[in-house]
Formats: sequence, structure tokens, C-alpha cells
Amino acid sequence: MIHAIESEYLFALCNPGSEKPLKLEVESLSLGWRPSYQRRGFVTFKADHPFSLDSLNTPLAFARRLCLSLGKFPDREAAVGMLESQSVSMIHQARFHERKMQGVQDMNSPRKPAKMDFIGTVVELGPQEFWAGIHRDGPLFSPDPAGDSGVIMPESSPS
Repeated sequence: MIHAIESEYLFALCNPGSEKPLKLEVESLSLGWRPSYQRRGFVTFKADHPFSLDSLNTPLAFARRLCLSLGKFPDREAAVGMLESQSVSMIHQARFHERKMQGVQDMNSPRKPAKMDFIGTVVELGPQEFWAGIHRDGPLFSPDPAGDSGVIMPESSPS
């Protein structure tokens, strides 16, 4: 059943350049998570015990999204297939593009997630590098894919 899913790894999506502060934040909270694999805007963690969906309730300032990792796949179809086998409510897509992590909602489910929905995320990091993850919607999560609201800030806006 999906509610009992566990994984050796979880991944975090963050703003590109925030990977190091994210890892320092995790270390300072003494969570027992060890950084594993990293790409710009994407960090995986491993722990001595498997992660569960409850592990994702840790509020991290530098993470836009936390997901249980279901693994790395050579193409989008394989990653989506893994998520569909988990009976997720919807699938979000994230991709690293133009130096930022962008989210795209699955057009087959254009609604916002309902409270406690199980949501799959496919992260595209390269032409043959796709990661599948799952999280449960809740108050600590943005309902937007990859935590990306899609708001485009004008160049003249303050940082």
C-alpha cells in the first residue's frame, strides 16, 4: 500500500545554488541524513533507517520539495510508470531549465492537490536522467509542482 512506502533515499528540490546551505541545515538539525547524490537544484539524502512519508514532515527552509526517492530512470516514461504503479493521485514534473528548477503539472490532473493526496514527482535533470519521487500533500508543502508557483518576478524587483 502506498501509505506504508519506505525508501533508502529521499530527495530535495532546492533553488540552484542552495545545495550547500540545504546540506548544512540538515546537518545542523541532527537528522542523521547524509548527503548522497547532488546536481544543481537537486540533493539526495540517505539515513541509517529507511525514510517513510512521515520523514518528509521536517520543515527545511532551503528545500522547495522533499520526496521519497523511488529511483533514477533513463527516461520519463519509466519514471512515470513507477509512479503509476504506486497509485499516486497526480504526477508533477520538474526540470532544470535556464538555471532554475521549474515545475509543470500533469495535464491529466490540472487540479490542485487535495489534503493528504499522494503526489508523484518526476524530476528531469538531463536527457537520460529522470528521478521519481513521492510525497503526501500537506500544510508544509506548496501545492505547486516542484514548489514552483510559476510567478515571474520583474528584473527590477528587489532580491
